Amino acid sequence: MASWIDITEAETDPEAPITSYLGKRYKDNPVAIAERASGAPRVKPSTIEVLAGSGNWTVPAGVKRVRVRAVGGGGGGGSGGAGAGGGYAEGVIDVTPGASIPYAVGAAGTGGGNGGDSTFNGAGVISAAGGTGDFGAGGTPSGSAATVAIPGGYGLGGTAAGGESALSTRGATGSVAGQDYGGGGGSNGSSGSDGAAGTIILEY
Repeated sequence: MASWIDITEAETDPEAPITSYLGKRYKDNPVAIAERASGAPRVKPSTIEVLAGSGNWTVPAGVKRVRVRAVGGGGGGGSGGAGAGGGYAEGVIDVTPGASIPYAVGAAGTGGGNGGDSTFNGAGVISAAGGTGDFGAGGTPSGSAATVAIPGGYGLGGTAAGGESALSTRGATGSVAGQDYGGGGGSNGSSGSDGAAGTIILEY
């Protein structure tokens, strides 16, 4: 394990010469922090929070930025074809501790119906549309803070599996689709299987 070495103010002065000795000390200190060496500062690990339903998320104390990952609900399979996957949107937004931010997690499409939209802080900030049901188009992502935007996969005709959602695996024919992050469309059949519910994942 690396050891933590205090560095004096004089050693960090912009005009102080940087020697191999100092360079080694600068190099090893991040290792000491990562390995939780004695005396090293403690770095708080990220908190992962998965939202469900709809409501308002209260920003925890000390949190000023949050990464949002949103997946729309998968469309339901119908008599004409499989449902489509929900869209995926990701971005980092500035927040204020104690603020209340509205959100909605897209529901799964049933009976050939469309999946619901997943939105955080309104559709104009982070939004992932649900997939269309019954041989439909994939959901689209949008929002001013969305730096990653991936549309959901199309539903297919016949007895094909549902459309794939970003970061998910589509289900097999006749089964409920979508794994991990959800949002895959349902496959068709006599009644069609349901899509998977969407999700919103926060990291701060």
